Amino acid sequence: MPFSREGLKKNPYNKCIICERLGEDCDGANLLVQDIQKICEWVVIRQDYLRITNEDLAEAAGVAVITVARIRAAAKSKKQDPDFRFSNLQMVVRALIGENLGTHPCPVIGKEDPVLVQELKEQCRNLSAALERKDREREEAIAKVEREADKKVKYLLRALKVVSIVAASVILLMIAALVIDLMKHDVGFFWRG
Repeated sequence: MPFSREGLKKNPYNKCIICERLGEDCDGANLLVQDIQKICEWVVIRQDYLRITNEDLAEAAGVAVITVARIRAAAKSKKQDPDFRFSNLQMVVRALIGENLGTHPCPVIGKEDPVLVQELKEQCRNLSAALERKDREREEAIAKVEREADKKVKYLLRALKVVSIVAASVILLMIAALVIDLMKHDVGFFWRG
């Protein structure tokens, strides 16, 4: 299928489709946070842009040709459960990024690159700190909602007590009036006789 720029308007990662440095400046991991149908749409548009056949893409990704065909079909389908594994979709995305096509090999992280390892450790620490902050904020928000709910429940219980006391008083007054009315026919609280 020929490449169409119309598809670029639909996908939030349209800049990645025609990127010549995909795999060098980023690893494409953000592509995989979308829902499966959006990822499949991206795969179809990127594959058409690169003019890669299903067979070549399957070989580069290390998956079966039918898997690539199913991914292409899922891009057009509204089906919630695709007919392929997410791990296979990841391998196809990585192949389209260039990791397995030989255009942009992944950097090797190890003893050869201590600076990169240190940067990654720093990023992990920063992400951990950010997650801990978010957890504290979430716990504080939950505690605030619980306090407000407790206040409302206490207020409603007080209101219920007041209403109950007033209703009981009115009922007792009515019972007393009926008793007096029955005993003294000349008083007549409710009717004149």
